[in-house]
Formats: sequence, C-alpha cells, structure tokens
Amino acid sequence: MKEKIVIVGGGSFVCNLINYIESMNEFDIVGYTDLHDNGIFYDVPYLGTDDILLELFSKGVHFAAIGIGNHLNDTRLKQKVFAHLKVIGYELPVIKGQYVVVHKGVEIGEGTILRDGAIVQSNCKLGKCVMIGDRAVIAHDTSIGDFSQVVTGGNIGRGIKIGKSVFMGFNTIVTNDLTIVDNCIIGANSLVNKDCLIEGKYIGTPAKLRE
Repeated sequence: MKEKIVIVGGGSFVCNLINYIESMNEFDIVGYTDLHDNGIFYDVPYLGTDDILLELFSKGVHFAAIGIGNHLNDTRLKQKVFAHLKVIGYELPVIKGQYVVVHKGVEIGEGTILRDGAIVQSNCKLGKCVMIGDRAVIAHDTSIGDFSQVVTGGNIGRGIKIGKSVFMGFNTIVTNDLTIVDNCIIGANSLVNKDCLIEGKYIGTPAKLRE
C-alpha cells in the first residue's frame, strides 16, 4: 500500500516534483498547498494554504515534499517551511527522479531531491533539503550542506566540502579537495579551482569573487 504525501508549494517546480514522485511508485499525492490556488497540476488538486497541514496530518497524511525552489542562495523560505513541517511531525522522504545513480556509502538527508540522471558517488554526504540537478555528478567523498543546490550539469569533484545554502549554477565544475563556505553563489559555467572561503558570488573560468 502506498503512503500518502502532500506537496507544499505550487510554483513552477511542482510539475517536475510530481513527475519524480510518481516515477518512484511509492506515494499517492493527495494534493498541494500554497498561498493561492494555482489550479490543478496534472491531476493534483489545490488543498488550501499551509494552515491545512495539521489537519491533513491528523487524517493520516504523514509524508510531505517541498515544492519550493531556491532563490539562488536565499533559502530562508524553504527553511521556514521545513521547520514547520517537522514541528507537525511530517517525514520528508528523499525524492529521486528517473535514472538516478546512488553508490554505496552515501548518506542523504531528509527532503533531498535528486533530479533525473543525477549521479552521487560513494561515501558522499548530502544534508537536508539538498537539490542535485539533472545529469549532475557528485564525485566520491564529497559533502554538501543543508539547503544547497547543484543545478543541471554540475560536475563536482571528489573530496569537496560545500557549506549550507550554496547555489551552484548550470554546468559548474569544481576540482578536487576544495572548500566552499556557506551562502556562496557559483555562477553558471564557472570553473572553481581554489577554495571559496569568503561568502559571496564567484564567477568565471577560473571563478573569482565578484561581490
């Protein structure tokens, strides 16, 4: 018997999230919550605002997925929603799209989403609510902090330490054994070949701190 799950957030990402959940064949989506009724997504209805989450939990919906995307490295809204769900008692499963590869020894925090074709190699550690983009590769022994995101096509080398709320743009490349501190933004198509030890935006090949 499939578990029931509610999606929190009805923005542009929700359609992808529905596809990922349905491809797992483990959950029945009861609907989504949002500040506004954005209509039906496929056959997933609007249920109301987040005020209904407590009632849903009392009726046996004990799993939730966050359909809110990151605004670059600003993850405050997602963190607030996550905390609210945990206070109620919801479990946030790891959501995997199709053709995802996860090696042995990988630790994945709750609420993390691995999009189609993502590869996470051995002994990596992904925090809570991390998002790994389509066809992104996370090499072995790399750690990624809570609420960070690696966008489509990212290629993250081995032994990397990425902090919390880091945003890594399209096709970012990070060479081996580097550190990227909390709240950094790495621009699209950038090559990171040195530590990013100051919070800010890094852009270019090689990537340099811009602000």
